[in-house]
Amino acid sequence: LFGSSKTSLDYTIPGTPGFDYWDEVLTGYFKISFPEILLNIYADIASDDNRSNFTDLRAHWDHTLGYTLGINKYTKINKYIIFTGYELLSTKQSNTMNPIFFRGSPSQNNFYTYAYHDYFSYEGRRIGAHSGSSSDDSIIYLGIGNDKIFSLISYNKERHGVNSMTFPELKYEFSIATQYRISSNHIINITLESEKVNNYNYSNNDNSRSNIIWFGYNFIIEK
Repeated sequence: LFGSSKTSLDYTIPGTPGFDYWDEVLTGYFKISFPEILLNIYADIASDDNRSNFTDLRAHWDHTLGYTLGINKYTKINKYIIFTGYELLSTKQSNTMNPIFFRGSPSQNNFYTYAYHDYFSYEGRRIGAHSGSSSDDSIIYLGIGNDKIFSLISYNKERHGVNSMTFPELKYEFSIATQYRISSNHIINITLESEKVNNYNYSNNDNSRSNIIWFGYNFIIEK
């Protein structure tokens, strides 16, 4: 939880009391479930902590904080299930910008301050939020269906480059997705998506619009 000296180790950062490149990125996840009413509340909170001591932790608790907050609810009506939810994600830096308290660069892209953690992938897949660095993302969704057919409606708002760009990119996305099970082996999907982006590519008043229809088919082989 707190910084500690590792000066005797050969992988520590020169000029520091012994911190190494991978120290102090902490994450905690919790979920509260109410099975009788099929309600879930959850949060994933991460911090590039690097605290000096407990006094520092108390004084700067929101220093470089990233998080995901969410809630979802299932409701059964006859043979149908209604699924509702909301989720909020933030990867941007802390709001503690007062120079008396803030220990970092105001132009930092992410909630963490180590650039060494950027641009990593695992087996070709990028590690990180899909909305990217210095962003926040909120989505609300409503679904209804049964064993045969399921439809999901969602509205998503993303902001990219909130702290790092002069003109942050603002994306609004509305989608309707339906999945129909023809049989145990055959499933078809259709998705309608409408997207609007303001300040596209971080250019002031440069806007983009797109409308997409996706069709899909799944064939399941049972062993």
